[in-house]
Amino acid sequence: MRVLIWGPTPNASGDQVEYATKRRQIKEALKAEGHEAYFSEDLVPSGTSIPTNLLELLQTEGMDAVIDLATDFGSTGEAHEMGDILREKLLLWLPFAARKKFIDEGMRRYVDAAGGRSVFFKEDHMKACCITLASVDFVNDKRYLQVAVEKRIELLQRTAPIKSRRL
Repeated sequence: MRVLIWGPTPNASGDQVEYATKRRQIKEALKAEGHEAYFSEDLVPSGTSIPTNLLELLQTEGMDAVIDLATDFGSTGEAHEMGDILREKLLLWLPFAARKKFIDEGMRRYVDAAGGRSVFFKEDHMKACCITLASVDFVNDKRYLQVAVEKRIELLQRTAPIKSRRL
């Protein structure tokens, strides 16, 4: 599976360092499972003049899943800009401090209604493995579903080959 991971820049400082570290852990764990995992920063052509929001929208097209650790302005903006478009591709991690705030009462509801999955986390979850493990599970579940659908199509075509699309 091809996975895009949004969150604080890998060179984050201050209160975002812990989140940037978690973002790297998610990427490494996905790669260890055999997935292709990318940060948007990995996919930016040098010298591009394309606006960031358009560039990142284009990046999502080739992805099977997008994980957004929405803890800074950039990753929160990505969720607002593309959350409802990404639908079931999106796993959105939100800090518990955002609960009952604008992002929860608005955009998070759109994400969930569109088929995405949003999860609130507490600060102590950053030190544990639960966010990383749940992110890997999210992508693995998508892979298992994809394999199951492909197998069912193959078996159905053997059972009742489609020769004509007319009824």
